[in-house]
Amino acid sequence: MRRRPHEQNLRGSDPTTLEVQVQDLLRKPIAQLAPINMLDLMALSEVEEPPASLRADLEDFRKRVHREVRDIPNGPEWDHFMKELEEIDAKRIPLSFRQVLIAETEREGRDVVSLKETLEEWALEEPDSFELGNDPTEVAAKAEEETKRASTTRTRKRRKVAPKLSTDTGLDPELVEHVTEIVLERLGGASERGLAETVLLAGIRHRAKARFPRILPHEIMSVMRGLKDSGRVRYSAGRWSRGSSW
Repeated sequence: MRRRPHEQNLRGSDPTTLEVQVQDLLRKPIAQLAPINMLDLMALSEVEEPPASLRADLEDFRKRVHREVRDIPNGPEWDHFMKELEEIDAKRIPLSFRQVLIAETEREGRDVVSLKETLEEWALEEPDSFELGNDPTEVAAKAEEETKRASTTRTRKRRKVAPKLSTDTGLDPELVEHVTEIVLERLGGASERGLAETVLLAGIRHRAKARFPRILPHEIMSVMRGLKDSGRVRYSAGRWSRGSSW
């Protein structure tokens, strides 16, 4: 029986502590990591501003996970890998790792039916973002800075008229228009059942990043919810499809 690697509690650690915790983990192959820690490291790689000293290592780790998952042979080893993942709460499965498994649905020899079922179950839950804890040495300084910034913002708001947006999302109108085009194009080519949210979200983000490299999942979801409210798309049981006012 294979010995299960030791799990470490990474979420909620402050950046300084986290740098110490993950240095060794980032160098290990995924077979030597507890599955939850592999997923947490993938989630950490999605953080907009991770600890500066970890950025390059996190990017390398993310790419290596893609390669190592691809190299897992079909049969008992793949089945064991998937069984461990299925025991984990879907909220702990980050989008970046869901995308790794979406790519595996195109691989010859994989149990695609079972894999897609797992992805669709995960799609019912929005993944939790990786929250960094506060560095105790910076809390006081940040509080003072935020107080000054709030005071400056209130002063500016008295003088400045907010720019008019083309939507109610508060997002860049060009981003909203671009994401809308991609959503309608992908759902227009889908079957009546539509597409699983995980699959659709990953595809939209992949396309949109060529024009908006820093686009975030919640921005895409904001546009999609707007389209749902207007009746242009529908959402049901984790799947998106064409709406009545297409």
